[in-house]
Amino acid sequence: DERSAVASGLRAHGIEPAIVNDGAAALEFSIREHPAVVIADLKLPVMDAGRLLSIMRNNIQTSMIPFILLSDSDAESHGFKKGIDSVLLRPFNTDELMALVRRALHNSVGGAGRELSGTITQMPLPDILQFIEMNRKEGSVRLSSGSSSGVIYVKDGQIYNVILDGIEKEKALYRMLMWTDGGFEFIPGHIGVQRKIRSSTGNLLMEGARQTDEYRKNIGNFPLKRDIVRLQRGSSCVLPKGAGAIYHEIILLAKSEPAVEELVERCSYPDFECLSAIASLLAKSVITVESCSRERE
Repeated sequence: DERSAVASGLRAHGIEPAIVNDGAAALEFSIREHPAVVIADLKLPVMDAGRLLSIMRNNIQTSMIPFILLSDSDAESHGFKKGIDSVLLRPFNTDELMALVRRALHNSVGGAGRELSGTITQMPLPDILQFIEMNRKEGSVRLSSGSSSGVIYVKDGQIYNVILDGIEKEKALYRMLMWTDGGFEFIPGHIGVQRKIRSSTGNLLMEGARQTDEYRKNIGNFPLKRDIVRLQRGSSCVLPKGAGAIYHEIILLAKSEPAVEELVERCSYPDFECLSAIASLLAKSVITVESCSRERE
């Protein structure tokens, strides 16, 4: 019951736990998957948490993984490191546990010369970037999902540039923030890239969350990826009131009659902004789309 409650509390805060049944299984999983933090009852079956902690501290692959030990009494085990590991006494609540989890994740990211790696399911990209910003770290976050891979360059906790499959800056970042699976690793170290993104990490994450939410709400209003975009024949091409540079760019791109997917890829603006502008031009009859697929992708 306690394990189920802990797992539910973690999921409620956007962290997906991997659950194992005993200390031996925890050791095998930790060596194979290198989790960001281990939460374990001090009296685990098969191999207790003290023995598990001792073995993992002597293994180079797992030596720096923080532990949170759940116990009925204040007891430390061999290999316990103050400032990295924690003991949580029963009874405890979710807020107490999450405070220790955040500190453990902070220590995982903050250690000089260490790499943090895992899956986006376990630790979403916004959480990774928030921890890096909080600790004013410098280095690169390398991510992959399916056939796509990219890198986020950070200095003093701020995002300097993002590169993803040939695109850069906010367009690449907001696309990555929509990923729901994939792998990542943070590699601390000096970066020698030019700063191409001026907004703060916090503002970028807020705007990325907004665009992701709006995209999901409005996806039914956007044309399909394979639909062909054409300028309306005989149209005076009157742009919407207050039209900005994005509309002019889309009209210029539409002259070659690309598919929606190709137009979005070639447009210099983030995907959601580009699709919103296409929908607006379509509503104003400045452009038309020719459907080439019956199913929304």
